[in-house]
Amino acid sequence: MLLLLSNIWLAGNKLAFFLLQETAAGDKGAASGTEDFSLWGMIQKMKWPALVVAIVLAIMSMYSIAVMVERWLTFNAARNQSRQFAPKVAAALRDNRIDEAIAISDRHKKSHLAMVVNAGLPEFQASAWNALFAPKGTPKPILDKLTAALDKALDDDNTRKRLLELGSDLPDKARRGQQPLAALVKSEIARWTPIIQAAGPIN
Repeated sequence: MLLLLSNIWLAGNKLAFFLLQETAAGDKGAASGTEDFSLWGMIQKMKWPALVVAIVLAIMSMYSIAVMVERWLTFNAARNQSRQFAPKVAAALRDNRIDEAIAISDRHKKSHLAMVVNAGLPEFQASAWNALFAPKGTPKPILDKLTAALDKALDDDNTRKRLLELGSDLPDKARRGQQPLAALVKSEIARWTPIIQAAGPIN
């Protein structure tokens, strides 16, 4: 982008210089005394085509400067965040705290290092989960009763307290029920099947 702007700027400069020369040549007969090469003097000599080109070049120059300043500020912010991010995520990974490392990466979105780390860390996440399954062909009314009973148990304060003491992550309402469980099983099969196949049989 900056290279394109530079090329256009150079071409515009040549055009402006040519138009200025043409203007000066046209006014040569009327000119007398010492030539005025000040900025205002050259602007006064310009005809409207050269003046338009000069204005466009001025706008492009200001835009190029704004782009360079914005990129410098972005780079500086990313560098500062990377300096803060690196020791924090290194400590989390050293202690095998993957979830915390991912959370740290999410908080440093401007850091390019955090983007790279965050792109790969979720693949290292693996957690055990529990669910109730019924035999294939179980009537839906029975499944609905089991779902309601489990949902009621998960809302019980004593049950929740005990499960949290054991380190369980309790699903919210949106992640409970037959459909969310079916989606979870499908996603887990899709995730782990190629990994298991790549690992091959264990002798």
